[in-house]
Amino acid sequence: MRPFGGVAPLSVHTLRAGIIIGPIGASFLIATWLSNLLPRASSPLTAVLWIAIVGGSSLLTLVVLERAARRLLPLAHA
Repeated sequence: MRPFGGVAPLSVHTLRAGIIIGPIGASFLIATWLSNLLPRASSPLTAVLWIAIVGGSSLLTLVVLERAARRLLPLAHA
């Protein structure tokens, strides 16, 4: 049974939003940071390598943080 007459408190909604938005935002930040850090590609091979590094790092960040955030999900059902 939920407190406040069936309406979830603001903290529950905030936690749910953070669980969804946090990993996505971190993934975008990593992609932006790496794209500014790495030198621009000068050939098709280096372009593929650049895309693989930026995309792979972004994907890895998303997967790791999403799995970590899922551990907080039971708290959002309080």
